[in-house]
Amino acid sequence: MLSGSVKEILATKFEAVSSEDTISSCRAKMNDMHLDSVVVLNGKYMGIVTARTVAASLLDPAKAKVKTVMIRPPTAEENSRLNDIARLMVESGTMIVPVLKNDKVIGVVQGDDIIEKAMKTDFANVKLKDLMRIGVITVQSSDTVAKALGMLRYYGVNRLPVMDGASVVGMLTMHDILSKVEVEKARQTKGKGKAIFVLRSPVSRIMSSPVISLTSKDTALDAFRLMQDRGVSSIVILNELGELEGLVTKHDILRPLASKKEQEIAKNVQLTIKLPEDEIDRGKVMKYVDSLIKKYSAIISGSSLSIYIKGHREHKRGLRLMHCRLVMQGPAGSYSSIGEGWGDTQAIRMAFEGLERKLSKEKETRGKTRVGHKTLYELLGYYY
Repeated sequence: MLSGSVKEILATKFEAVSSEDTISSCRAKMNDMHLDSVVVLNGKYMGIVTARTVAASLLDPAKAKVKTVMIRPPTAEENSRLNDIARLMVESGTMIVPVLKNDKVIGVVQGDDIIEKAMKTDFANVKLKDLMRIGVITVQSSDTVAKALGMLRYYGVNRLPVMDGASVVGMLTMHDILSKVEVEKARQTKGKGKAIFVLRSPVSRIMSSPVISLTSKDTALDAFRLMQDRGVSSIVILNELGELEGLVTKHDILRPLASKKEQEIAKNVQLTIKLPEDEIDRGKVMKYVDSLIKKYSAIISGSSLSIYIKGHREHKRGLRLMHCRLVMQGPAGSYSSIGEGWGDTQAIRMAFEGLERKLSKEKETRGKTRVGHKTLYELLGYYY
């Protein structure tokens, strides 16, 4: 489906910042150039900064340095296979992979270039019903921007379809937050005017509208070309009644292009794993994922599972305090679980055990007649 190496699409020109630059200057550069990611260089490769990591920061952007929001995703070499690069992008949640030679960045691989290459194969005709994610987290247009930002941070996503009741009326992205929200202290600054409190405003004030949509019968090529034409990275999928059916992002298009192991996992769940650099054994995490799939495949089939692990500063007996958050979205609903403990083993185990308890409860109740709020709400929607 996807062949070739990094050499074929390597971009030798890319934007970079210093780890000592302020977050605000980095954010301004990303906004001005409409960038989702920039490389961080201090003479040598340090990492990258993404719109998500910048927006997730609670630090004062005028004082905090880029190094406080920098991440270090996996890198590639000139001879790396493109399907492996696609897997790295899906796992790290980025659309850029730095390419190193002798510890120096010689260029970057962009997700758009990988997808463009794939569009010249039969993959272009794949239907969106086979790519879209379901069980999408949404926000109401009357909710505050602050609430939406909290949801973006908690669920680790970049975008939220905006609803007015049961109708999709727009899209809110991290880029909207970065470009339109100014978070300032509640004070008057002489000669600088009044502080702007956009976070208290309704989402409808800064969302992108009208929503850009396709149907599940459209193709991967239709979606990618529309994304390029409109300058967006996601497309809402609506059914014949105009109701929200799913969402397709560029990462969803990349996922089937990944290496064989990732394709096998994707038959059951769409997997995103974010780990601290050089601290967590990915194989250890995958053992829990494989066990989860075997036990609950009937429930989680077609779901997306996001795994976020980070380390705190505290240490005890040589072990670091670790935080593991799991977010699953799909046909069975949305579930989240958090585990914290000294060392990654304890944190990961606690998080997965918490998610298994919720899935076990769902498994027990399957087959029983249930009338939920959502079903009743949708039913009433046909009459009012």
